[in-house]
Amino acid sequence: MKNLPQIIDEVNSIKNSVLGAMGMLKAGQIMELNNVEMRVKDVCGLIQKLPANDRKTVQPHLMALLDDMDKYYEEMKSRHGELMEQIKQLNPNRQAVHAYNKASNIKNTTGED
Repeated sequence: MKNLPQIIDEVNSIKNSVLGAMGMLKAGQIMELNNVEMRVKDVCGLIQKLPANDRKTVQPHLMALLDDMDKYYEEMKSRHGELMEQIKQLNPNRQAVHAYNKASNIKNTTGED
């Protein structure tokens, strides 16, 4: 069983993973956080086994992790909204290009310049 400092280190390590992913997201890159859910589940299981006094010691670290996870979620929503807006703007452009190409093909088949 891990001791209190090791558990706090693990919570902080998870927090650092989330912060790293957020930094990459802001830079337009993606970092997989596949193992974060399992790590959180594992550390919560360890925390449940701690004496009440030790759980109180871990609480601020968990709250900081939750705050950073909320910030990451909000950043993801923001990026998603930005991407959806870009896609909406691309659609009329694609339609215009398609219409132009279609008109060009009609001119080419009729011999018009």
